[in-house]
Amino acid sequence: MKKEDFHKDEFYDAYVLGRLSASEEDLFEEHLLFCENCQKEIEIREISLAGSVSGEKISTDKIIKRKLSSKTIIIRLSIAASVIILAGYSLYIIIKPAGDKTLVEQEKPGEEIPASPDVISDTSFISDPDLQSEDEQQSELLLAEAFRPSPMFENAIMNQVRSAGFTVLAPNFRCIAPDHIGCGLSAKPATDAYSFQLKDRIADFSLLLEKLDLKKPVTLIAHDWGGMIAMAWAVQNPEKVARVILMNTAAFLPPSGKKLPWQLRLLKRFPGLARFAVLHFNLFAKGASYLAAMQKLPPDVKAGYLAPYNTPHNRLATLRFVQDIPVHPQDPGYDIVRKTGAKLDRLLPYPCLFIWGGRDFVFDRDYFDEWRRRFPHAKAHYFDEAGHYVLEDASEEAISLIKRFLEINN
Repeated sequence: MKKEDFHKDEFYDAYVLGRLSASEEDLFEEHLLFCENCQKEIEIREISLAGSVSGEKISTDKIIKRKLSSKTIIIRLSIAASVIILAGYSLYIIIKPAGDKTLVEQEKPGEEIPASPDVISDTSFISDPDLQSEDEQQSELLLAEAFRPSPMFENAIMNQVRSAGFTVLAPNFRCIAPDHIGCGLSAKPATDAYSFQLKDRIADFSLLLEKLDLKKPVTLIAHDWGGMIAMAWAVQNPEKVARVILMNTAAFLPPSGKKLPWQLRLLKRFPGLARFAVLHFNLFAKGASYLAAMQKLPPDVKAGYLAPYNTPHNRLATLRFVQDIPVHPQDPGYDIVRKTGAKLDRLLPYPCLFIWGGRDFVFDRDYFDEWRRRFPHAKAHYFDEAGHYVLEDASEEAISLIKRFLEINN
């Protein structure tokens, strides 16, 4: 579909008569938000349709003088409200106090929920292949897999693994931290070359592991959307999994019919606003750099999160991540999430660790509890004062927990 199609008479008629597909309707409504002429055309056809149904003959002049249709009024009021909210949010970011106490001053120790005694473990270590020969390597590879809006996953654990010369997890592990397409230092294709959907992410992940030709099971460390990607692969390949470590993520539909937070619902409901705010104001990455961590991020760390997303084109992936959140059964990734959630029990035999930031406004306590319900044997730690970026707010504690978990399940 081309943008020129939006201005064809048959396209307007199809929209008014409800004959467009869901994806075509979404694209057209996104265009409609910023095209006043298109709104008038739709209004004319809606009134004409109403007149033809009732038998009333309505002239074009009279139609143009009619009041706006209720749908157009709702759209315009929604745009106005969204702009006010966006302006208020931007003002909040600008005036947010810089002297807030850090988590180091406030944080309580993480709440540990003891694991039940039926943990099944049949795993062991792998040494870094750069430091030992293939014959000397022990068991499986550690795979660090998560969506982070940062170059080379510059969060706490990968900073220490990469920047400190593999001093934390390596040389005991071979660590692989892929940047998803469009993120970090990976390629940033246009939408006509890559659809940026969940199915593509899973296919990319599967292809990566296939090309690496790994001989031994992997340990998955996943965060945010990376949890969905990694678990979708894992339930299809349970024999290739050694251990699972999850942080503030989901791999199932929202528990108990839970709704998306209003911030995400707003961006989902008004794709034109989302596109404008994310592509031109970098709202997703900038907002996360302020709201996802409870303690103020150091300037160099914040710069690392924002660096890959320095142009509208380079922000396409962050926009698509928001747009790809499955809410309704007709959404592209909905069935993948549903089917993955139904198959998570395939991973019950493997050791699991959950590390959770309690002040995450998306993956909150309800998601943590749902993971605990599905994996009652898992070791679980809940940090009340940490946010979505739990590896920033509780980095030392989280890394210590990960190391201990790997040692115990050797």
